[in-house]
Amino acid sequence: MSTSSKCQPEVFRTRMTWSGRKGDWEPYISSPPPVSHSRRASTFILLSLNIWFEGSPTTAPQQRHAALLTSLALTDADVVNLQEVTHSVLRAFRGDEGFQGKWIISSFSTKVFGEEFHGLVTLVNKHTADMLSCIRIPLDGHPDLAVRSTRALLVTEVVKEGISVRVINAHLVATAGARGIAMRDYQIHVAATMGQKSPAASSSQLPRVIFSGDMNLADDSEQNTPERHGFHDAWSELHGRSGDQGHTFGLHYPQTMEKAYPPKRLDRIVYIGSLLPTRFEIMFTEPLAIPPSLRELLGHDVHLSDHAGVLAEFSLI
Repeated sequence: MSTSSKCQPEVFRTRMTWSGRKGDWEPYISSPPPVSHSRRASTFILLSLNIWFEGSPTTAPQQRHAALLTSLALTDADVVNLQEVTHSVLRAFRGDEGFQGKWIISSFSTKVFGEEFHGLVTLVNKHTADMLSCIRIPLDGHPDLAVRSTRALLVTEVVKEGISVRVINAHLVATAGARGIAMRDYQIHVAATMGQKSPAASSSQLPRVIFSGDMNLADDSEQNTPERHGFHDAWSELHGRSGDQGHTFGLHYPQTMEKAYPPKRLDRIVYIGSLLPTRFEIMFTEPLAIPPSLRELLGHDVHLSDHAGVLAEFSLI
């Protein structure tokens, strides 16, 4: 299978960071932090979360936005991959002082969402790492199927302690049936090409690539699709024999007026290259602390998202 010629990258020229001097956001110019001389092996921590677009008022978007900002302030992640980010979430990010002081953001422009009303955002912790570049690769469809896709990959080059890691953020199509399975297989294939060594590279070492997001691998037949394309699954490496299914979706219903979905492991962190997973956590499964009056009004608990987050820590070997 060859990558469609339509999957052409779009360079983000709007990477943004907060300027305390100007009191405003400004285009980011890469400035890698000093190389650490610690004898401790370098680690890299990535958090991935489908934050769930606003939906109806019964999903309490204001409370969830506030909880998201608090979670971002507390996390020790070097990189955060977010899916289903909307205009209002970007506004919350832009105006939050804690966010301003901690994160470099891939873009504040909603043009990068393409034809959808929500999209992908990648954050890099400016205190621990550096964002060298960020490109959006549209996934316009499957070369053998007469169907379009409005989804994309967000590919960010990150440097920590002098070591480069390519981070891919994705929200794959949720189409059901054989067509959806074929489309997700193709989209993961496109992501896997990001892990191939450049012909011009002087080293024989493959790039370090971490691919995460809401992969929507709901059918039993596609549970090992990332592995078929050369990825290793961080959760499976650490917990695959524990009996824990690692579900990240369908965990806490009723949360909305929607139907209940069976538990699935839709959200994943997979990797290629010189990386060793040492920690994996499923995050944000507990309900938020909200006023009892709001709980009574809604008639249900409120969670940060209808998805759990996933966090993995890697040794950079």
